[in-house]
Amino acid sequence: SMDILRNQPIAYQVHPGLNPPVPEPSTESTEPITSQIWKLQIAALKHLINGDHSDAMRMLDRAIALEESLPPPSGPPDLIKPTHELYGEILLGIDRPKEAQHQFERSLLWHPNRARSLLGLARAAAQLGHIQATRQAYRNFLKIWNQADSDLPEVNEAKQFIQQAVQQ
Repeated sequence: SMDILRNQPIAYQVHPGLNPPVPEPSTESTEPITSQIWKLQIAALKHLINGDHSDAMRMLDRAIALEESLPPPSGPPDLIKPTHELYGEILLGIDRPKEAQHQFERSLLWHPNRARSLLGLARAAAQLGHIQATRQAYRNFLKIWNQADSDLPEVNEAKQFIQQAVQQ
């Protein structure tokens, strides 16, 4: 069902009936690895929208293998969206929080203190009922986003959880 996509980035919010079958992405070995990864990420999202979870995972596994063949980034990631983070968000969306947690942890090894990965880690821990881990991840997230607009939904989500956890 599409309600898993409600809180997801706009990339997922496409009408499933409008999507043609997803061709296997052709990746030329001469093509830069980052663009091969982008193609696989986009193919994974198309598969997800079509409800083909296993094909989506297959594309993401291929993208991760390519991404992990690159040297770790010094500074911001070369990719718009690190694949481990995207994978984690997708796994959260299809109710697989344990695997999602693993992907966010992997993402944070490569991209320490990346806000979206910390947010995903907090959400995965919350779905698993790990209160301490959730609170810690939200705290770390808020440290990074301390300059963010206070009315952003992600900031409110983190603050509300921390307040509730204190009150319990």
